[in-house]
Amino acid sequence: MGAELEIAPGEDGLWVATLTLPELAAGTYRVEASLGPIPGQMAHLFVPLQDRKPTYLTDTGTILVDGEPFFPIGLYHVSASHYPMLADAGFNCVQGVGPQDLEQLGATLDACAENGLMMDAPLYAGGLVAANLADSLAGIEAYRDHPAVMCWKIIDEPDIRPEITDEVPDVYIALKEADPDHPIELTLCQPPGFEYWADFCDIMQVDPYPIPRQPLTMVSDWLDTAMAGLEPWQNLTAVLQSGWIPNPMNQPTPEQARSMVYLSLIHGAKGIFWYSFRDPGWELENTPLWAAFPAMNAELKELSMPVMVGEADGRVSVTSEGDVVHWRAWEYDGRTWLLMTNPLEEPITATVDPGGICSVCDMHGEGLEEIDGTFEVALPAFGSETRLLTRR
Repeated sequence: MGAELEIAPGEDGLWVATLTLPELAAGTYRVEASLGPIPGQMAHLFVPLQDRKPTYLTDTGTILVDGEPFFPIGLYHVSASHYPMLADAGFNCVQGVGPQDLEQLGATLDACAENGLMMDAPLYAGGLVAANLADSLAGIEAYRDHPAVMCWKIIDEPDIRPEITDEVPDVYIALKEADPDHPIELTLCQPPGFEYWADFCDIMQVDPYPIPRQPLTMVSDWLDTAMAGLEPWQNLTAVLQSGWIPNPMNQPTPEQARSMVYLSLIHGAKGIFWYSFRDPGWELENTPLWAAFPAMNAELKELSMPVMVGEADGRVSVTSEGDVVHWRAWEYDGRTWLLMTNPLEEPITATVDPGGICSVCDMHGEGLEEIDGTFEVALPAFGSETRLLTRR
């Protein structure tokens, strides 16, 4: 294949071998090294695809459904019998079923469509990747044109599944060849590896679960790490915890949940999923957080357009003691949308400099006032606020 090997003496009596390879096609390669009769070592070399943006992602990482921007607000571990309940609560996406039973997959996709939901289709039954490829390709062949398909998911958390780690790159290539339109997804849980896995997905989900032991800024830290390794066209979706353990309950309060949503949007997410709706002994609709979802999802839907298609407004700045407040501003539809959240359990005041004379109000048009200079926003513990700025 035209490879060249150069061996040179190094430090401490060691020798350094440098292997130079020609340009390789995308795929997985095995490199073995041995010296005389001494058993050698093997490594895998992964060459990622080039020009791999799928049709249904924009150049800025927004998912497209029917040609329009789509912000998934989804739930894990949901059955079709609960789809009407989810739709009523403002969800628009679910983790669906796999292609091992094509008839069931088709029926579940139909149920999604009937309830105005899109499906994140999992391909990893039994935690398998390569062993599921034939079924995955059959599912894609049968349903890639179904209107409820949002994406195909290779595997959940391959970064802690060493038995399938080396299978993901080739399966990613095979899935993209079968469906160049829909995005291919991974969910990840180990931030040091986010950049590596970015080569083998179009949608990257990350699942920071800070409650009860970590600060809420675990969410922003993970999203910042993920964003640093993604191409502009790749979608970043945050998987946030709605809880799954009943005792002691690991569910955030409504204020904490809303702050995590704001942290996600401010730090680059263009999709939100929640984990989970069902787990052993767990029924989300019978927990305290469930009642907060309709209002929270309605707010998220309204904020999603500025987040997906707005332009950064560099005229705005926000300061707070210790720079505690997280914020971001977008220009959209003739106004500046300023999102702010306080991820701590102590109240704090944010000072906003809009960068010019403007009128300011909240998302409901209330509190309208003319501002020539700075203004303050009081943020309670885990408080989140949006201000709309209209410039003169």
